[in-house]
Amino acid sequence: MNAGVVYALITAILYGSWAVPVKTLKIEPKAQAFWLTVGHLIAASIVFLFVAQPLVPKDLIWPFI
Repeated sequence: MNAGVVYALITAILYGSWAVPVKTLKIEPKAQAFWLTVGHLIAASIVFLFVAQPLVPKDLIWPFI
């Protein structure tokens, strides 16, 4: 199975799982968006470091389908 498909499936399965605990913290929306973006950047950087494969259009289209 293509790694892109696996990452897309994990994202789809875990979608929304962070929202419930965060809603109870009463965080300002701008701060929440900032830290969510920072978290995504860190997670994407870790995945990039471990995968580090050249991306080709054929591999990128399947997760969107």
